[in-house]
Amino acid sequence: MSRKRSQMPTMGLGRAFAEDVSGQQVLAAVERAEATQKGMRQGRLPRIYLLLPDGARRAVSLPTPDATHGVVLETCPLCSSSLFRVSGTGRRPSKDDRAWEADAISMCCEKHVGVLRYETNTLFGVREDEAVLKGRCRVY
Repeated sequence: MSRKRSQMPTMGLGRAFAEDVSGQQVLAAVERAEATQKGMRQGRLPRIYLLLPDGARRAVSLPTPDATHGVVLETCPLCSSSLFRVSGTGRRPSKDDRAWEADAISMCCEKHVGVLRYETNTLFGVREDEAVLKGRCRVY
């Protein structure tokens, strides 16, 4: 898919976002985010969200499958950096046992910005899935 620079979406971030990164980087990030969102809707990929303290929920995409950080296509709520990347620390099961959660740290200002939520397709919950993967066998 080929787009001209003037046709590239900046996800509502305007000129500030386009000035910080090159047009090719914006296009590549948008195309990866679109592919990730399509995979999420079809149920093929796990869903990753950033839960902000004010209750807002933002989609997070991974730049590569084995990435150590996620990319949010919005500005950082703390320092207004247009390249908003987050990393998680302190993995734990969610209260509803349907996802993993971790404290989200912004990579631009290195401050706590919320909670990363990694939703998986599970029948029995993430605690049970992990127990089975670590060797405990259950007969149902």
